[in-house]
Amino acid sequence: MNHTDLTTPYFQFLNNFSDSEPVQFDLNKNELSEAIFVHIFKLKNALWKHGVEFKRRKRIPISEIFQDIIAYYLKLVLDERFEVVLEEKKGRYQPDILIKKNGENFFILEIKTTIGWDRNAINGSIQNRIKTLSETFGVKEDNIVYIFQSPWNVNKSFANKYWNIDEHVPRALPTEYPFNKIRPLLTGEDPFYAKENKDMDRAKYYKEYSENEIKERAKRFIVVPLELTIKEILNAE
Repeated sequence: MNHTDLTTPYFQFLNNFSDSEPVQFDLNKNELSEAIFVHIFKLKNALWKHGVEFKRRKRIPISEIFQDIIAYYLKLVLDERFEVVLEEKKGRYQPDILIKKNGENFFILEIKTTIGWDRNAINGSIQNRIKTLSETFGVKEDNIVYIFQSPWNVNKSFANKYWNIDEHVPRALPTEYPFNKIRPLLTGEDPFYAKENKDMDRAKYYKEYSENEIKERAKRFIVVPLELTIKEILNAE
């Protein structure tokens, strides 16, 4: 590759977000969430490879890309009554994804790959954020949810509310607040941390996965499917 072509694939990647054919998803299955898993796994695998070959010791964060991928699938699925807007600002507040219905603010999704240092978020700040966004944007608190990339960025007890750690299967969405407003989407989506790779020198070596291997993982590692939240959006008042 000529060095002048370095950013050409990135330009095409971004262009793809607004240039995709319509598709029908069965919201009673996890096929949409599985598609997201495949995208995230491939991105994580590419970043692992990049870290090894380019000698980059800290991986590039994908929080904004994860947010855009969620929005991308919302745009594919929701009908013409809905408009999906990212980072719309009002005063000091800027929700990750604002969904409008018939031109009116209707639903909000906050997207998190990690909650960073705010490990006490579920003890107050998430609840306060929901209340503030509701008041600022005129959206019912019931119509505001958090999508976490994974359940593993808080603590083991939190993860176990959504993912049966012993049996490695998803649990039903909790009913108690605020856990019912938090939807961890994926687990096992990062090959760098996969059990089969834990004994590798991952700073020097990486593992390639086939398309079929990734798709098979996707079938097993959906925690709270995005389809659940999409059905809530379609049925909300």
